[in-house]
Amino acid sequence: MTNMTQRTTRLRLWNQRPVCAYCRRNLRRRTATVDHLVPRSAGGTDDDSNLVLACATCNLAKDNRTPIEWCADILQAAVAAGVLA
Repeated sequence: MTNMTQRTTRLRLWNQRPVCAYCRRNLRRRTATVDHLVPRSAGGTDDDSNLVLACATCNLAKDNRTPIEWCADILQAAVAAGVLA
């Protein structure tokens, strides 16, 4: 995605709802990132239906996983740590 396309996409998503798609925190315009629900490395596209706004913390933590894979990894870690039984 080119810089201009990314800026346009970020602005469009910002106008729809300026919150992180994952943690639901309100975003600041400069720290908002555009995330691919299905990562490009897994065949995801730059289509609008595959793009969401995310805070940098969530975007980095999600890495190249889908949201379902990311949540499954979090739950698995919680079970392994004894947080969830």
